[in-house]
Amino acid sequence: MTRKQIPLPLMAAVMLSLPFAATAAPSEISGLGMNAVWQDGCLNLRRSDSDQSFLIHTDENSSGATEAVVRSVNDPTWGQGQAIRLQQPSGDQTQVTLFPTLPFAVWQRTLVNTGDGQRVVNKDSMLSAKLDLGVPPAQLKTISTAGLLDVADHPGGYTFMAVGDPNNHRGIVCGWSTHHRGSGIVFSDVIDSQATLQARIDYGDLRIEPQQQVKTETLLIGFFDDIRLGLEQYGDAIAKQLNIRLPDQPSVYCTWYHDGASDEQKIARNTDFVHDQLVPYGFHVVQIDDKWQAGQSQNGPRKDFSKILADGPYPSGMKKTADYVRSQGLVPGIWFMPFAGTWNDPYWADKLDLFYKEGRSPDNHINETNGGKRPDFPAGEAPFVARWGGTCLDMTNPKTQQYLRSIVQRMAHEWGYEYFKMDGLWTGTGAKLLYVNSSYQDDDLGQTTRFDPTITPIEAYAKGLDLVRQTAGPDAFFLGCCAPQNMRSFGPAMGRVDAMRVGPDNGALPERLVRGPLFSTRVFFLNKRVWYNDPDPVYVRPSFPEPMAQTSVSWTALTGSLHSSSYSYYELPADRLDILRRGLPSHTLKTVRPVDYLENDPAQIWLLTDERDPVRKDVVGLFNWDISKSAKLEYPLERLGVPQAEKYVGFDFWNDRFVPPFSETVAVDLKAGGCAMLALRPAQEHPQVISTSRHVTQGVVDLRNEHWDDATATLSGVSEVIGGEDYELRIVVPTGKASWQLKDVVLADLTDTTEMTAELSGPTVRVRIRSAAGGQVRWSAQFEPSEVRAEHPEPVNELEATVDFDQVSIGWKPSSPYGYRVLRDGVSMAEIGGMSYQDGTVKFGMTYDYAVQTRGWDGQWSEARHVTAVMPKQVETPEQPPLPQVFLSDLKPAKSSTGWGRIGIDKSSRGIFRSGQDRKHAYFFARSDIQRAYSSSSIFPSLFRSAS
Repeated sequence: MTRKQIPLPLMAAVMLSLPFAATAAPSEISGLGMNAVWQDGCLNLRRSDSDQSFLIHTDENSSGATEAVVRSVNDPTWGQGQAIRLQQPSGDQTQVTLFPTLPFAVWQRTLVNTGDGQRVVNKDSMLSAKLDLGVPPAQLKTISTAGLLDVADHPGGYTFMAVGDPNNHRGIVCGWSTHHRGSGIVFSDVIDSQATLQARIDYGDLRIEPQQQVKTETLLIGFFDDIRLGLEQYGDAIAKQLNIRLPDQPSVYCTWYHDGASDEQKIARNTDFVHDQLVPYGFHVVQIDDKWQAGQSQNGPRKDFSKILADGPYPSGMKKTADYVRSQGLVPGIWFMPFAGTWNDPYWADKLDLFYKEGRSPDNHINETNGGKRPDFPAGEAPFVARWGGTCLDMTNPKTQQYLRSIVQRMAHEWGYEYFKMDGLWTGTGAKLLYVNSSYQDDDLGQTTRFDPTITPIEAYAKGLDLVRQTAGPDAFFLGCCAPQNMRSFGPAMGRVDAMRVGPDNGALPERLVRGPLFSTRVFFLNKRVWYNDPDPVYVRPSFPEPMAQTSVSWTALTGSLHSSSYSYYELPADRLDILRRGLPSHTLKTVRPVDYLENDPAQIWLLTDERDPVRKDVVGLFNWDISKSAKLEYPLERLGVPQAEKYVGFDFWNDRFVPPFSETVAVDLKAGGCAMLALRPAQEHPQVISTSRHVTQGVVDLRNEHWDDATATLSGVSEVIGGEDYELRIVVPTGKASWQLKDVVLADLTDTTEMTAELSGPTVRVRIRSAAGGQVRWSAQFEPSEVRAEHPEPVNELEATVDFDQVSIGWKPSSPYGYRVLRDGVSMAEIGGMSYQDGTVKFGMTYDYAVQTRGWDGQWSEARHVTAVMPKQVETPEQPPLPQVFLSDLKPAKSSTGWGRIGIDKSSRGIFRSGQDRKHAYFFARSDIQRAYSSSSIFPSLFRSAS
């Protein structure tokens, strides 16, 4: 009897032992907020307070009449419930169960082999349903791993899909909660003007022996007034069903995006710097990436992880570096590929039986690793090679398991590494590379040959992940990398990795700023529930414009995603190091969600809410993902998710300014690739803390027990401060006669090394605390009744305009605490917090009048100051010269690199090339049939770009 297969006689005995009754239609069961009704050959899901079905399922697996029975169940995860079981003539069953504590209907099928021969299941359909959300299908949107799309003609998403109305977020959540043996897929469409939803499992080749049965994966379906909350409950359900207990979330240094694997001298220097300058802010891990290991490869990285590269970056061995990192109070981390090797590397010459065989797969990449020729293997018997990933290891083979166990044992227990970045995970399924994969693509899953064919490819991959964890030990931290290589790796990794790179590499390029947020937003509900979403590193290096550096750090910090960075920190300018510190560490809250989830992909607005204290904190992040131009973002407060209030006040973190009282709409003007991090509070009749300076979340990670005592006129709290750094409380008092004036600030347990100053400006107060030692500081701010006025704003000075070809830059002094308004020819262009503005909408030959006004606390504007900008006339460009012919044989690389693997045929390459005396900075694409190298912007503008 094979694994997870139950003899049919035993199944029948179990059925007879349970109470159920064959019923005539309709049959009905009830659960938390939902009813399920079987009637007229259809299964209907309805909300408890409605007779209208939001989902109508027709069992397409039936080839005739289907019998429905109602039964009681006792599930090990969800407890007592009621189920409708649909019995097909084939012997297969579909069961839908409702529980009093779960807002989802739980779907599962039982596949039965009543024949005498082996039954092989490639794909199995679980759901085929019509949807009724009370609005036309054209008004609905779907969100899935494939992104934000219309319902019609959806390519399909992996693991989950939500269908909802962007106007109110009401809709349906449908998602697979297990992936033990199969890969769960969800599709949508519009058929005969009706929105439809389909869900199925791809097994590849699930084998069921005669007279045996197999239970499928489980599917959850629910209706929610807000699908974002529904998706969060879906994430919670996965965590409960898989018994997920996440370790503490680390902050990570990764060598890859600035120095490959680095080397033992540089990593020691970076470790020292981290210990002194970043550990106090919540830094934990120093992780070595690819290129430390031995081996030979023309297809992605080298893959001999049993030893270090001879003459490589770690001549003293990997253990020495791990020991040094640990000696500095940090966790040593290492990169490797657990499920891949290289068939024609001498190291693997006696291990060819460890690999998947090509079987029936049409996608074996082995010829490309053998000079374009087929190696001498019988048909179907060649090792299976995936592009870049390498030769895929067959985890159904006990010898392969022993190999992997030995590798992990060495890295974890002999060398001492505790954090593992595992790349190329999908190779454990023996399928092809689909990078960048987000929407469903049918692939060669199950067509390669395994040592034990009774174990499915997904199950083999899952067994490999389990083996790695068992070998490394319960305290090791595992980061999976990366799901979009082939999304078959996504669902089965749930419960088996602690963090998952949910998007492709961002490559340390400003134009890829949006990559991490794009893929992470779609699966925001998994973060801190199922695993930590890894959007790839944040970047504060000088090559990133400051607004983009702030955005990179802010988005990761606000969403609570895995925080990693990649740079020689000791080379960072002080201002860039400070930006990095403002995002450390990650907060621990799950109460952060995208506001415009069904409107923009990725979402531009996020809300983080902290209700751990009686005083609620709300932080709103607004992001301009367009790195080419500025943007104005506006959103109604009533749809933002903050409590209703007549007026709000706030603080703009990066512009270091208070936000005066406002209502109805939050609005910001953002630079290209820039963001605004706004702490918002309802306006009160007493003093309140609006923001702190420690972290972009402005109190969420550092401020506790905030309390206003009306009897003693005292505002108090406890702050976590960093030693040697100024910590600032930003406080607002109301304006008018019945207000409050700061009288004194008392710091408990004050020492000679703790200093405090206060600065008052109208209704705003800044209290600065500086402690040499750092730690918790209990503070009390004492106030006394006093009239507080908002002074009329003073105009700006030294207003200047500079014309820079096709844009105008204006700047001014002095700084205003509340912001500025910029007008052009009398029309408002932007309201900003900084003292400069760039206008990229100007036209050649025009003259413009710019004006700047200072904003007052009560909404008043100062007298305007004016400046004139005269644009040059349109420049006549000469006719473009013919493209040069540059032959690859004439180029001598002075410095070159490629994203993955080595430079060669069919590889893009970037760097500095010389032809004679000329230096050419460009991207080139080398192909065997086109022996020329072209500037990519002129030949392949959609794929490459010139670098100069």
